[in-house]
Amino acid sequence: MAPKRRRVRRHASNEVQGEGSWVITAALNVAEMREYRKRAEEEDFDAFEMGIDVLKTHVYTWNWVGDDDAPFPQPEDDPGVMDLLTDDEVEFLSKCIQGDEAEAKN
Repeated sequence: MAPKRRRVRRHASNEVQGEGSWVITAALNVAEMREYRKRAEEEDFDAFEMGIDVLKTHVYTWNWVGDDDAPFPQPEDDPGVMDLLTDDEVEFLSKCIQGDEAEAKN
């Protein structure tokens, strides 16, 4: 079997959005990590806002819903949808983008 890069991945998100939910994200590359490290050295650096910026550019698509069970807009179409997420959802997405250490060992 030939190698296949896994930068863009589909993740089951049952733990934060219920059975059958999913999200597709892209992992950070080295150039992006370097850029974020540079930004972290700036005087007016805000780690939380930088994290939300990463979500806006690295969450590609999902089938997530809001409190009323109506579908969320796709992040690409409405990056402001990130303002509607819970802290658990933000943490879940961050882990998806950063990758799972256990998965990386396999």
